[in-house]
Amino acid sequence: MDDEALKAYLFDLNAIEREALVDPRVPRLFANEDTIVLSMLEEDIFKPDQKIAFMKHPRYMITTAHKHDFLEMNYVFAGRCVQTINGKQVILNEGEFCLLDTYVTHTIEPAGENDIIMNCLMRKNYFDADLLKRLSGNDLISEFITDAVYKNKASNQYIVFPSGGNPKIQRLMQEVLIEYFAPGLCSEEIINSYMIILFSELLRIFKQSAETDRASGLQKVLITDVLLYIEQNYAEVTLTSAAKHFGFHPNYLSRMIKNHLGASFIKIVQDVKLSRACSILENTGLSVVKVAQEVGFSNMNVFYELFQQRFGMTPKAYRSGKRRDEGGSGS
Repeated sequence: MDDEALKAYLFDLNAIEREALVDPRVPRLFANEDTIVLSMLEEDIFKPDQKIAFMKHPRYMITTAHKHDFLEMNYVFAGRCVQTINGKQVILNEGEFCLLDTYVTHTIEPAGENDIIMNCLMRKNYFDADLLKRLSGNDLISEFITDAVYKNKASNQYIVFPSGGNPKIQRLMQEVLIEYFAPGLCSEEIINSYMIILFSELLRIFKQSAETDRASGLQKVLITDVLLYIEQNYAEVTLTSAAKHFGFHPNYLSRMIKNHLGASFIKIVQDVKLSRACSILENTGLSVVKVAQEVGFSNMNVFYELFQQRFGMTPKAYRSGKRRDEGGSGS
């Protein structure tokens, strides 16, 4: 796929848009009563092993207010996008981006024939230790993602990047979309690499257009450093060892994490351990006992209880389900 083929693909009317041309309320995106804000979950949108997805926002359609537990970034490929975020109208022109935090209520006005809006949807676990590390020098983005990934409550954040007319950023998005819609060898890694460059370029644009709060930035980058340390040492890390590494008193580190991330040190470590356990279950034949030990659980009862709470099933059922999914996708 080249640039012209991508453009033709995105401007081509799909089935939903054909219906919306007849009546913009049928089909209705996120259909529900106007007075209700629809909550969307990761499992409703992503395939089981998918962490990032790109989709064209259907033109002509009416969307109702909605929010979700994953991150969303809107990109105006052509035309413009008019949306309401937390009750405020936000207009994006061609080439501009808007990055939305989790649980932010928003709706998009019906897009016209020449308005092509791309939605980049990212699971919270898309930003793993490696990706966070590569973003750690990007104060603005790392702050935003740290809040979105580790806070359980809505902070109603969004960032508009005035990147219209920037040929480098438009070129990057062209390449990302081509890799996504016409995947080839190593497309996933290529997309991830492009995304790091894209976020870095967006930060340059943002810093050129507005003054940033450097004091807050320095504080939250430090939080990012703490999270990276936990990600890299999850199996044996303790509050005491982490505090010692950063030269803090344990009580200070505990309060800092709670204040900025809305979760306890123990909860964050447990979440990382469970995520790693899932990866091992999916990709190895290790016994459940070995998996638990590998990620730092010495008490199997605690491991089973936390796993059941987090995923609603046992580790064995989780592994079996993943293998069935892989078998189905390969047929």
